[in-house]
Amino acid sequence: MSSKENASINQLFEKLECRYALRVLWALKDGHPQTFRLLQDSVGGITPNTLNTRIKELREAGFVDHGSDGYTVTLTGQDLLKRLSDVQAADYDLLVVPGGTCNVDRIRVNEDAITLAQEFAHEGKPIAAICHGAWLLVNAGLVAGKTAAPCRYIAADIENAGGHYVDEQLHVDDANGFKLITSRKPDDLDYFVGAIKDALK
Repeated sequence: MSSKENASINQLFEKLECRYALRVLWALKDGHPQTFRLLQDSVGGITPNTLNTRIKELREAGFVDHGSDGYTVTLTGQDLLKRLSDVQAADYDLLVVPGGTCNVDRIRVNEDAITLAQEFAHEGKPIAAICHGAWLLVNAGLVAGKTAAPCRYIAADIENAGGHYVDEQLHVDDANGFKLITSRKPDDLDYFVGAIKDALK
């Protein structure tokens, strides 16, 4: 992969880790317009400045629009949400779980996300998780007997779920029939992306 492609992948991971981006879309998924205040309450824990920034980014990307009744998801945004809901392990070679405290805190209790992670593991497909992303794997029951290197803030969660925590830029574990790729933080992205590329060879 070229350095330009590497940079694009790094930018994608950084974008996926933007706090609240997916939560804003998810809060609008029912199709009902929401005022700024209602949207802030629906997302929960988001400051007005951060919400303004996420809305601006989502509008520029064509996922969210604003009308007289408030913010809504565009057809493109609806298509993205539908695709996210229709994801099946059989259609992909590898699962990447991005980090970010709030995003992962929501996704780790989502039954569809848990089932998807379990499907990847049961099919022997690689799973890559960075930062807090390994929380999903804890809830999916996939870290027992594995060694992982997520952010240090969830070390106890890894250990309590039967896994082994290590403080490393990258750790790749092949135990239990599937490859688990973990890294601590965005500073480790070069190692993380490199291991993902190796897993897809």
